[in-house]
Amino acid sequence: MRHAPPLVAALTGALLALGPAASAETSAQPDEGARTYDFPDTCDADAIANGDAECVDGTIDIDLHADGSATWTRETAYPRDAFEAYIATYEDWSGTLEEYLDDQLADASADGAAVSSAVTDALLTVTFTSELTDDDALLMGFALASDDELYAAIDISSVVGVSLVTLTAPGTVQETNGSLDGLTVTWGATALAELDELDVNALTSGGPAGSSEFPAWLLPTGIGLVVLLGVAGFLGFARGPGGRGDG
Repeated sequence: MRHAPPLVAALTGALLALGPAASAETSAQPDEGARTYDFPDTCDADAIANGDAECVDGTIDIDLHADGSATWTRETAYPRDAFEAYIATYEDWSGTLEEYLDDQLADASADGAAVSSAVTDALLTVTFTSELTDDDALLMGFALASDDELYAAIDISSVVGVSLVTLTAPGTVQETNGSLDGLTVTWGATALAELDELDVNALTSGGPAGSSEFPAWLLPTGIGLVVLLGVAGFLGFARGPGGRGDG
């Protein structure tokens, strides 16, 4: 019997629930400047099936826009040999990895979203990009206040399974619990393991830095959307922060 990856089914169902209009594509090579990942030699089919945090990693990049919307891009990476062993052993897949990805990504579509994958000699990466607007943005913890200040309060549960998160603001970042470089805030593996929430207060454009407390009403309560974007590593089996490195 074919062993269906639980999060593949979950992601596909969640994406289809949001609506049609998706794109999905598989590439033989990652984009230039793509992040590199380092996995231990112990990664194998069983490790992938059991969700070994050392055998899955990823990155989330968030572009926060001046109107309170956001572009959310999540990349999930696996060691290629281990993942190929997984689909052969646990899913009885006899085709190529690329064919498997085409099969799995075929129905993974969402309104305004895009899913893509890349395969190299060492890695498999799957990338999910979604535009969060209106209620979706608010439920994920993004808000535009009446004084033209932007707030982000991202619950740590929505970034599980990655070791790096970045958020780029449209204007001056006034307050954050991440590492700031210009308009970009970064949280590495150490910060992600220690924090309960990723916080940013920024202006909608460049301006003098100030100080502002986060509004108490800004609480990320969009459980369904958190599940969607949390598994938007598409094949994200990891359930804990399995990152490496400092942050």
